Amino acid sequence: MAELTPTALSKAADISVSYASQVLSGARRPNVRLALHMERLTGGKIKAAEINEDVALVEKHLAAANDDQLPAEAA
Repeated sequence: MAELTPTALSKAADISVSYASQVLSGARRPNVRLALHMERLTGGKIKAAEINEDVALVEKHLAAANDDQLPAEAA
């Protein structure tokens, strides 16, 4: 996980230090909205797909869909 303290994350995301610590340690998984918000707030230090399985699944499907749209010679 990114080098970010629970205190800094809690202040940025307006969540408790305890919850921020649990997210950073992997003990808790924030919902999609909060995961994406945390990624934006931290400038990508926290990756939403790393802390929320649904985000990871959507990103995987979008990447696959984009690969399917490439011209045959580019694939």
